[in-house]
Amino acid sequence: MEKTLERPPLTKEKLEETLHACLKNPEPLGAMIGVAKGFLVFGYNREQMKEDLAKYGLQLRVEGKGEEEDLILDVIDCLYGFCHPNSKL
Repeated sequence: MEKTLERPPLTKEKLEETLHACLKNPEPLGAMIGVAKGFLVFGYNREQMKEDLAKYGLQLRVEGKGEEEDLILDVIDCLYGFCHPNSKL
């Protein structure tokens, strides 16, 4: 019997958790952009992602995590197209 993999639900919490895990990557921004692309491909709403990332960035600012906030802002820039053409989301 063949097993099929089920996609986990695409929630704001899962997005934040997955992006946070990217911080351990040697290239965290590239990893975060890849995660965001994947979420969009699997149906995460683009406008909702912009809103969720803005809230997450603000949360990081309040927590004093400026470097992490900057990475989230860079991902948001990619959503709006303010980036290299290969990084557009």
